Amino acid sequence: MVEFPYLDSMNIKHNVIGLLSCLGIYGLFYLLYKLGIETVLIGVFRELLIIPSFFGAIFFAFALAYALIKQKTRSKN
Repeated sequence: MVEFPYLDSMNIKHNVIGLLSCLGIYGLFYLLYKLGIETVLIGVFRELLIIPSFFGAIFFAFALAYALIKQKTRSKN
């Protein structure tokens, strides 16, 4: 199995919190859109945060899957 040392220090709890915070940014901006609150400041923050939170969500999803697979394989041994 390939080892990723930067993922070994992250446990499942940190991965879940990171994933939910990245997805929470999408939820916040979608809620503001549905409520009709569109100001210039919200638009600026949306443009600055959407792309990094997208990549963060992908990273934390893969890190969570890696941690879960690693935990399952260690418990079998």
